[in-house]
Amino acid sequence: EMVDPVKSKRCNHTYSRYGILQHIENRSKNNRQAICPVGGCQQSVKETDLVPDEQMAALIQSNQN
Repeated sequence: EMVDPVKSKRCNHTYSRYGILQHIENRSKNNRQAICPVGGCQQSVKETDLVPDEQMAALIQSNQN
């Protein structure tokens, strides 16, 4: 389930905030740059690249009603 959707300003892919922040943190623990986890996308992703995805949030909300 997608909760608190955010998207990358670099590649425009959408993620769950918790999931992508865990991905970024895990990569930084190993001194490695986080790469977008969407298959085929090679863009780096940083916490500062993330912005709320209002469109996805509205879609999720409308599907829960």
